Amino acid sequence: MVARNRNVSSAHVKATQAATYFGTNSLSLGLADEVCDVRQLKAGHNNVFNRGGKNMTEDIEVYKAEVLEISKLCKLAHAENKMAEFIEQQLTPDQVKEKLLASVSTQNEIMSTVYHQEKTAENPVISAAKARLWR
Repeated sequence: MVARNRNVSSAHVKATQAATYFGTNSLSLGLADEVCDVRQLKAGHNNVFNRGGKNMTEDIEVYKAEVLEISKLCKLAHAENKMAEFIEQQLTPDQVKEKLLASVSTQNEIMSTVYHQEKTAENPVISAAKARLWR
């Protein structure tokens, strides 16, 4: 999500090793647009949620909805193990549907066979008990 929203490669984001960067360090890595203090932020000097006419809050909501839909699709297809891969590849829900449908068509059919146990000799203790009972 960071790579997508900051317009950098996922390799660039992974190279940060999930560290926390402050101030100009975050600027130099492309993880922030500018640095300001809380007073400037409250005064509206920076509107971090509206950059270039693009509302980041709406973007986040759209992304959350896509992730939720991908999660539901994977659950329906019993492919929960694929969800992280699909999100990492930044696939849309429609692309996920196509991949899941393609994987279903290539899977071998699972067949169940019931094995009948061969009758074995009866336990001698049970045989003796039955014989005594019927005398």
